[in-house]
Amino acid sequence: MKIDKEKYNKAVECLKRYNYNCINIINIQEDIISINSPSIKGLPKAPYSISDTVLDSVVKLQEDKELQKSLLEYKVVSQALQLVDKITKDIFEEQYQKRRRK
Repeated sequence: MKIDKEKYNKAVECLKRYNYNCINIINIQEDIISINSPSIKGLPKAPYSISDTVLDSVVKLQEDKELQKSLLEYKVVSQALQLVDKITKDIFEEQYQKRRRK
């Protein structure tokens, strides 16, 4: 099965961005989740309630376009790696993850 050159180039770029996407996902999630809620000492807390800051964080995680793009590309590469043999996985690791070129 052959694919056209445009799709091939898009796939290669997606593979090249794999490490960047992994780091980007971690950084964006940590930035959004690390926003601390103000300390409310002495006020009663409702059991099992969701605070506004937690809800805001969840909404930001779902609406962040850069995060969603990185997650999509990461998932595509991960799913493709599950469908290929060990030799192809080794080539991917050497070529794109370790950045070793011959």
